[in-house]
Amino acid sequence: MDAEMKIYIIGRQGDIQIQNESVSLKHAKLSYVTATDLLIEDLDSTNGTCVNGKRIKRKRIKLTDEVVLGEYAVDLKAEISRLPKTDEDVKTRFKELEEVYKDYSESKVKLQSKTAVKSAFKRMIPMALPGLLISLICLLIPAANITVIQVLSGILTSAGLAMGAAWGAVEQGKIPERINELEEQFKLDYVCPDCQSFLGNTPWKGLDNRGHCSYCKRKFK
Repeated sequence: MDAEMKIYIIGRQGDIQIQNESVSLKHAKLSYVTATDLLIEDLDSTNGTCVNGKRIKRKRIKLTDEVVLGEYAVDLKAEISRLPKTDEDVKTRFKELEEVYKDYSESKVKLQSKTAVKSAFKRMIPMALPGLLISLICLLIPAANITVIQVLSGILTSAGLAMGAAWGAVEQGKIPERINELEEQFKLDYVCPDCQSFLGNTPWKGLDNRGHCSYCKRKFK
């Protein structure tokens, strides 16, 4: 992929020009690895390159990562959206969005299913404990008063039901948060290869059939 995609030079001179004294003439090199991941490499700049607060020499990044050249924070998404793209670049990166949509859809279904199973299992454990405890009591104390056992059974069963419901509710409450995080990342990754606009929840096949971006009208094929 690196060999096929254009390499962008960032600096006071280059494809992405930043006129800041802390930025070297040719400060860093940027290239696409996938439709959503890039590779940034510091070109032995004077003041260095940092990603998410850490100085790097070469690192795989996303457009949402915080990139600082010298003392200048770069808005990569905005800068890249202004760069001219060849038709081949757009076609290649659009094709890769098929995998982005597939991963998102599968992850969402898996998250919902996995969380539901885990929630049901957590509800089941407290509900099963009362029966196990009563059975243990009967084994250890064969002559135990049946009335005492019945009362104890009722108390433990009620407690188990309450614990199971509470535990399950906590797990179910995590689902919206996790799905929200997944969808937020999807909005950052499922974007037009040219203008970087979010392509919505339209399946990739639908975008492929339409053949162009609704915002910038750039053709995908």
